[in-house]
Amino acid sequence: MRKSLLGALALLGLGCSGPDISKFEGTWRAIDGRGTNSCHGDWTLSTFNIAMRLREGEDSDLEWIDIDEKGQRIGDCIYRYSVEGEVATMDGRQSCVRTDVGAYIKVGWTFARSSLTLVDGRMREEGEAVFESVLFDGTTETCADTYTYEWERF
Repeated sequence: MRKSLLGALALLGLGCSGPDISKFEGTWRAIDGRGTNSCHGDWTLSTFNIAMRLREGEDSDLEWIDIDEKGQRIGDCIYRYSVEGEVATMDGRQSCVRTDVGAYIKVGWTFARSSLTLVDGRMREEGEAVFESVLFDGTTETCADTYTYEWERF
């Protein structure tokens, strides 16, 4: 009896695995973006390139890494997500600081929330973040941002 119970438990364990992150994994680029910024008003994605790589996480289901249009990693920020079906949700509040961001000496941000949803082969990101920036002239600004991006694989 005990042997068959252990065998049954082993078989049940074989069917248990983590979420399917393969639908998210890969390199993505933003094709549309829009939002509202508390300092600068409404905005839409312009000529700047935004790209990222999603991969299996070490401490989470999925990790987001910023990359440039050539696929090279930018900065040291890693954002962690939990995956359930077609939706990846950021694991709690996450912060990062980068010093290589265009017109700024330094930009730090804290995400209040972020979710990635797969729809028809593309991915929609929705979220809220607070950005703290130091400009080259020494001025600083703290702005809240609510945003939506559409991403496609490349």
